[in-house]
Amino acid sequence: MDNSQQMHDRWMARYSRRSGVNYEEYNRIIASNNSLKERINKGDAYVSKRLYDNAVKELSQGISIGEQLLSDDNLIDESDLAKAYMNRGVAYEYQRNQVLALQDKTKSVEILERLRSNNKLYDEYILALAYMNRGATNESMRDYTMAVADAEKSIGILNQLKLEGRNVSSDISMVLANIGIAKSKQRTS
Repeated sequence: MDNSQQMHDRWMARYSRRSGVNYEEYNRIIASNNSLKERINKGDAYVSKRLYDNAVKELSQGISIGEQLLSDDNLIDESDLAKAYMNRGVAYEYQRNQVLALQDKTKSVEILERLRSNNKLYDEYILALAYMNRGATNESMRDYTMAVADAEKSIGILNQLKLEGRNVSSDISMVLANIGIAKSKQRTS
């Protein structure tokens, strides 16, 4: 064990005696958070390799860890949990399971909106992408009204980011094109 690790361990042992913090519990929480991030990264890698069953399995395990941490006094960065739901939704979509894809993407949007309403969302761009992604699933399910609504929410966020100086012009163009396509399909259906 290196010197810095020993110092950390001694400090945590001393701190836990004084403050009543359970050192083992602290380590379990840190390990669980790392495991959640690891599951998300593995799930992402499986999606990029088109191994969707493996991606769903990894991300499901990550979601389970994240939900447990959330119930343990909110000991998690919830945006990681939202990312796990979104990525599992993407994997489901590639498996052509639109219903589960939409459920997970909706859960992701709900988490991100809750963070936003509590001023805990560190990057609004993530929420814009979540709406854009869910809108694409709604379009593939031929729910053009919801596809347009999600795209319009995404555009609203992206326009605000543009006013703040973010370079989101290509995203705005893509969402506007998607709105046009969805409205066109809506008229013909």
